[in-house]
Amino acid sequence: MAKQRTFTLIGLTGAAGSGKSTVARIFKAWGAEVIDADAIGHALLLPGAPCYAEVAAAFGPGVLYPNRRIDRRALGRLVFGDARQMRRLNAIVHPHLLAEIAYQVLRLERRSFRGLAVVDAALIVQWGLQRRLDRLVVVDAPEALRLQRLKAKGIPADQARRIMAAQLPAAALRRAADVVIANDGDLAALKRQAKAAWERVAADR
Repeated sequence: MAKQRTFTLIGLTGAAGSGKSTVARIFKAWGAEVIDADAIGHALLLPGAPCYAEVAAAFGPGVLYPNRRIDRRALGRLVFGDARQMRRLNAIVHPHLLAEIAYQVLRLERRSFRGLAVVDAALIVQWGLQRRLDRLVVVDAPEALRLQRLKAKGIPADQARRIMAAQLPAAALRRAADVVIANDGDLAALKRQAKAAWERVAADR
């Protein structure tokens, strides 16, 4: 990713249940261009997409719906809590995911976008991607609250705990952050925190 840009490129990350995606939607409503790693990952697993055949072959019919689409929840149950299987999945998907993120940044550069661009991804720090961004914003919340939010999405408690255990500790994310958004209140409080973060990173342009 080129250093000479007409826009500020920030990373937005946070542990599962932190509210990262909510902040991404808030930033988008305020005019940011959002590169959504989760949406890219979904697209990469669709039939005919770059990762579909390899994932289906690697993990077998147990991760497929009857219509042959990949059951992402079944895949998650298989890999979370099993480090070897997680590494296997990541080795298939992550190169394509990072290449697509880089391509979307390049498209913004080619059209001389001006403003704030956001890479919304859970694994920015694990990838070391923050070193190629202008700023890193981390959304943080207490572990008990994050677990409660995951359960509210219909994720069983034991699976939610495995998801959380597979991620970097929140303290490690905070250490890597340029800006931390504390999401331990209501939506209005989150918007105030997001506004302060927006103003801080926008001032760096």
